[in-house]
Amino acid sequence: PPPPPPPPPPSDDITTTPTSTTFLTIVKLGGRSITDKSTYETLDKTALEKCSILLQNAISKKTKKNENERVIVIHGAGSFGHMSAKRCGLGDEDRKLKMTSSLFLDGCEETRRSVQKLNELVCESLEEERENKVKVECVRRHLGDAWRFNEKGEVDVLGYASVKEYCEAHCFSASPTSSSSSKSLLLLLHGDVVEDATHGRSILSGDRIALEIAKAYALNKTRDQRVVIRVVFITGARGVFSRDPDGVDADADLPCRMLRKIETTIDGEWTCVKDNLKSDIEDIAYATNDSLRYNASSSEHENNDNNNKRKKEEQISATACSHDVTGGILGKIQSS
Repeated sequence: PPPPPPPPPPSDDITTTPTSTTFLTIVKLGGRSITDKSTYETLDKTALEKCSILLQNAISKKTKKNENERVIVIHGAGSFGHMSAKRCGLGDEDRKLKMTSSLFLDGCEETRRSVQKLNELVCESLEEERENKVKVECVRRHLGDAWRFNEKGEVDVLGYASVKEYCEAHCFSASPTSSSSSKSLLLLLHGDVVEDATHGRSILSGDRIALEIAKAYALNKTRDQRVVIRVVFITGARGVFSRDPDGVDADADLPCRMLRKIETTIDGEWTCVKDNLKSDIEDIAYATNDSLRYNASSSEHENNDNNNKRKKEEQISATACSHDVTGGILGKIQSS
């Protein structure tokens, strides 16, 4: 009899039904949402407790409902890191020239110690048993021990093939112990000071960490395994606005618009899409034009006579605290 036909080549048909689905939820807990960012190493205990209860309830429901649910909480530094990083010059472009300076190196260590102190406080709050009876176990990792920026500005993880492999090895692949089997497990990370092949030392921000983890899981999915990724940013602000609603600056005469829907592009631009919902904040007026566009290369207004008011209204400013070294709200939107 004739030989059997060869098996068909693997199909690239995206309609193939996956055999399993992994749900990844990344929560970026902004430093401003849990600390007083204007005062050195000052925790906002009330805000942290509210965030912890919110996360405990959400995490418990997700992980108990689906064993393939991955929950990663990343917190920023707030007043536990930004100020010391600013003082020692960790945000300066020429920081590699300071690698021989003891003041710079001591500042890097102070920044790490400070944010690790906050990490311990966040961990204690998340693991605290409250009236909701939710039990959470945090797996804490300090990324500065393994994560690096290479010559291309990309993130490498020492000893691991990918960021996803690191996350799975440090939290989700471990067999639960008898003491932790009844608890919801989450990986708790934070922004950190890391080695940088180009700049010597750099800040690996919580926003960048969220981006790298999401990318790693998205790129490592297979035909048989579907991956659903959700990223949530918890901030200390009332929302994203076209300008600082509490600020007094050159644009104070322009209407302050809350931007509820933002569409991003891979080239660093984002568009705020028109929203017809009514505002529950009286002093916020919604955009009347179809969209407002922000371009990363032109974030500052030009002060010249040809720059009329209409152009200024279409330009969205991006502000940050004077001691912020990770990009403020602009960094979050670009990461998204």
